[in-house]
Amino acid sequence: MCLADTSVPYRTEEQALQRALEMSLAESSHRSPPSLSPQEQEDLALAQAIAASEEEYRQQQLRQQGSRGRGSKPSTCCLS
Repeated sequence: MCLADTSVPYRTEEQALQRALEMSLAESSHRSPPSLSPQEQEDLALAQAIAASEEEYRQQQLRQQGSRGRGSKPSTCCLS
């Protein structure tokens, strides 16, 4: 499993928690069989869902800001 660079700042606490959980699971998989307890599976799925939802929200906000930015510029078009 390839993990992202740890020097990258996290945008949210949930992303930081997801990263910590992934690192912990990766570390424990080297010492023991890779099977996860039902609680660990649920925790991981929840952390991934939260991070995906936040990323989707962030992308939506960026799209809305971009469309507002274009719409707020004064028009230079003149009709004669």
